[in-house]
Amino acid sequence: MLLHIGLTLAGGYAVSVLHPHKICPARKGRPRSYGALYTELFRLCARCEGRGRVRRFGAGSD
Repeated sequence: MLLHIGLTLAGGYAVSVLHPHKICPARKGRPRSYGALYTELFRLCARCEGRGRVRRFGAGSD
């Protein structure tokens, strides 16, 4: 049982190393937020800073 838990944790770590980013949950991958009245104006998402992706929890830093 302990071996199974260890292999599961190692597999989870390997996946987070290979794919450290996920789609921004605030904008669902869309980096810009357009205005309702002036539709040509936009602002970048504050959570992902306009990239559309955020770091996964526990994936480390850039």
